[in-house]
Amino acid sequence: MSDLGSFFIRVVDKDGDPVEGVKIWCKYQAGGVGSDHTDSDGWAEFKIYHGFSPSSYGIEMIWINDEEVIDEMFFPDDGDKFSFTLSDDD
Repeated sequence: MSDLGSFFIRVVDKDGDPVEGVKIWCKYQAGGVGSDHTDSDGWAEFKIYHGFSPSSYGIEMIWINDEEVIDEMFFPDDGDKFSFTLSDDD
């Protein structure tokens, strides 16, 4: 598989402040799972991979702190940024 760039996920609390150390998992359509922890600014970086077909770089699911937050296929572009807010009980 070749690397097509990166996309970024940010996690904030209910006040909009970044949350450090949150574990994020992404399930890739081409197979495998990527994981990272948020940095001090709440950001985590994930690579975009191109597999055997042009559409194989999709992301099937994202979990934050073991909670599924996305369960439908999407195809991030290099540099795309996504943000999620933790609920009070996370």
